[in-house]
Amino acid sequence: MGIRGSAPSPDHQTSPGPATDFTLSVEYLARHHAIKVTPKGTLTLEGNNQLVAAALAASSQYGTNRILVDDRDIDLDMNFTNIYDLPENNQNLGVNHLLRVALVFKPSAETRRLFKFYEDCSYVRDFQHRVFVDEEEALQWLTATANPGHF
Repeated sequence: MGIRGSAPSPDHQTSPGPATDFTLSVEYLARHHAIKVTPKGTLTLEGNNQLVAAALAASSQYGTNRILVDDRDIDLDMNFTNIYDLPENNQNLGVNHLLRVALVFKPSAETRRLFKFYEDCSYVRDFQHRVFVDEEEALQWLTATANPGHF
């Protein structure tokens, strides 16, 4: 995974995505014992796969099962069929049922429908993935478990 920009600290990395307008930053939120992944640009299935790989690597590095994905600065280039297949795709990449994933998205009618559809598809496959429009609410849900975030 390449690094874009100035040399990041070990707790914050940015890497170019598969498309020229796609970037991805990953950081550890020590206060919440969570990983925060922030993609920017056009998110395709290929970009999702890179996001998942980066999130899983950081999750393993920091020993946490809490992942916050801040999708507010993306343009989603996926349709309902792609979204329906994402939980299985992500599981094939290593996402397991112990991970708690909170996705924050920008509120618009179309985006809300796609993200809620993803949440429903994940739920019926027993994944702990929820979608939010507010980052603080997402962090509250993510950290509101008896499990301190270790797997």
